[in-house]
Amino acid sequence: MEEPILEEQLLGLPPRTKTIVGIVMAVAGGIACAWLWQRGWLVGVAIFSFVMGVLLAWTGRQELARERAIDREVERARGEWVELERGIAEAQRDGRSVVRYLQQRGYAEYGVRRWIAEELAGRDRSAVSGDAQA
Repeated sequence: MEEPILEEQLLGLPPRTKTIVGIVMAVAGGIACAWLWQRGWLVGVAIFSFVMGVLLAWTGRQELARERAIDREVERARGEWVELERGIAEAQRDGRSVVRYLQQRGYAEYGVRRWIAEELAGRDRSAVSGDAQA
């Protein structure tokens, strides 16, 4: 049985944990590098810890920022729900792209646009198919 690779385990951590672990690793690696440098030698583990720590902290912060951006867009969509319903219905009636309409409204995250489109555009399609069956 193959052991999981350490880098894969670390990069798979949740963003907040990844950021904290990254900061701790970077500080510990930096201290170890400085301590070992004064003694005239370096150890790969110390360098790895520092580099991996910086990488983890940076990617964790990026992921946290993206999560916050998604949360803001979802909250914004919930606040504009009635307007979005009208706008999407109008876009569908006119044969325009729902995705393009959402992008013009400032929804940048793919997942949020997809969620809105499934909730609103999908509801219209099911209503139409329900009318056709009746």
